[in-house]
Formats: sequence, C-alpha cells, structure tokens
Amino acid sequence: MVDSSLTENERFVEVDFYDTDLDGRRFISCRFNGRAKLDGLDLSDVRLAEADLSESSLKRVVFDDADLTGATLRGCDLREADLRGARVDSVNLAGARFGSTRMDVDGALAVAVAQGIVIG
Repeated sequence: MVDSSLTENERFVEVDFYDTDLDGRRFISCRFNGRAKLDGLDLSDVRLAEADLSESSLKRVVFDDADLTGATLRGCDLREADLRGARVDSVNLAGARFGSTRMDVDGALAVAVAQGIVIG
C-alpha cells in the first residue's frame, strides 16, 4: 500500500502552501527551491527530515512536534516562528534570521551545538 502522507526526494520550486492542510505530512529529503513561502502555517507533526528549505520564508510558522532533523534552513526567515517541541538535531541555520523566535531549552542547545558553539 502506498503511503499518501509521505513525499520523498521531491523538489518544490517557488511553492506557496497558503491555506493548505499539511497536518501529519512527511517530507523526507525534499528540496524547496526558489524561496518557498510557508508564512503562518501550522507545521505541527510534519516531518521535514533532511529537507532543504534554504532561503525560505517561515515567519510565524508553528513547528510543534515537527521533525527537522538534518534539515537545511540556511538563510531562512524564522521571525516569530515557534520551534518549541520541534526536533532540530543537526539543523543548518547558517544566516537564518531570528526575531521573537520561540524555542525550548533542549532545542536551543541542539541548534547551538549544530552551529559549532561549545557549551560548558
């Protein structure tokens, strides 16, 4: 049986998911090219493991219990995003823009380590 909630190894170009229900959707090893616009979406429980969202706009996105393990968010706009509860191990956030971005302590520590910050 084919899993319709799984999208794997796909490339999305200049996508705008406005008003799209992505609840429980899994994007594994996908690339979102051309600055995807995902502003204001609730991506709770969405799996974006190893996805490339470089230069995307993720303002006000809720990532509660989302899996961003190994994702590339280089140059993303994460202002007012809520990353509390998200799995952010090995996420590349080089050049990402933050402002009023929310994270829990474990997530903040994982992001710091991924960015090469030595803690302790």
